[in-house]
Amino acid sequence: MKIYLNRKPVEGPWGGGAKTFNLLSKRLKQMGHEVVHELNHNNISLIFMVDPRTTEWGESYDDIYNYSKKYNVKIIQRVGDLGLHNKPHLTELLKKSIPNSHCVTYISDFAKNFLNINHSNDNVINLAPLSNFYESRNDNLTLTYPIKIVTHHWSNNPKKGFDYYKILDEFISSYKDKIEFTYIGNVPSGFTLKNSLHIPPISVDKLVDALPKYDFYLSASVGETGGNHVLEAIGAGLPVLYHKDGGGIVNYCKNMGIEYESPRDMLEKISIVINEYGSLKKEVLNYKDTLESVVEKYIELITNEI
Repeated sequence: MKIYLNRKPVEGPWGGGAKTFNLLSKRLKQMGHEVVHELNHNNISLIFMVDPRTTEWGESYDDIYNYSKKYNVKIIQRVGDLGLHNKPHLTELLKKSIPNSHCVTYISDFAKNFLNINHSNDNVINLAPLSNFYESRNDNLTLTYPIKIVTHHWSNNPKKGFDYYKILDEFISSYKDKIEFTYIGNVPSGFTLKNSLHIPPISVDKLVDALPKYDFYLSASVGETGGNHVLEAIGAGLPVLYHKDGGGIVNYCKNMGIEYESPRDMLEKISIVINEYGSLKKEVLNYKDTLESVVEKYIELITNEI
């Protein structure tokens, strides 16, 4: 069968969506399907739309919809970004595209509830980390000083929480022998950390090796449809300190971390994570979902609709 996937596989430090599309494309090919990324074919069996925005070669959602109607091809739509990080046009486009899709799958309950669009054939398939992140999992139930906190983002969007990371950076100046903070990834122009370590974006393999060397994870990101960064941390064995407005992050991290609501609350909750570390860690170590299993669920959706 010929399956249209409207994003091409990419390499490098990208988010959870790119990792998902790469693996989905690979698995479909292993099953003997032909995967195409342009609509210049007249025998596409199914459209798996991973993003309704215009593609790099100029194909818009209207092009996809018109092809679907012309050739009677079903559309499975994966909702992986709500557009809450300063992309209101994406939010509006989703409201247009979802009712016209045969099947819709969301990456979090938050995403489905936020859009609140009635659809007779929809479901939620949570994101999960690549199985690689379990390879060197940190299974220590006790802490030693200095306590090592980490976060990572490949986007430098302000909603990733850089104001919070700056506050933590200033806070630890008085606790250098007790707390260390490392930021891995891209930062906004002019953003610097004085008391913390900043590591530029690294490959998946290096991230797999790096994360288990820390004790727990901090996410200050808000409005995330999913939040692959926290899942990679959980896969590596780290409890998560996360913002109450994290969106899908809240769905993912329930029982495996501590929620906070303000900069002051974040700093106060660090001590709670320390005090409850053993019990939080046990919950984290019970988590075993993988992106590979998520992609198999997408494969099942595709197989059922062909």
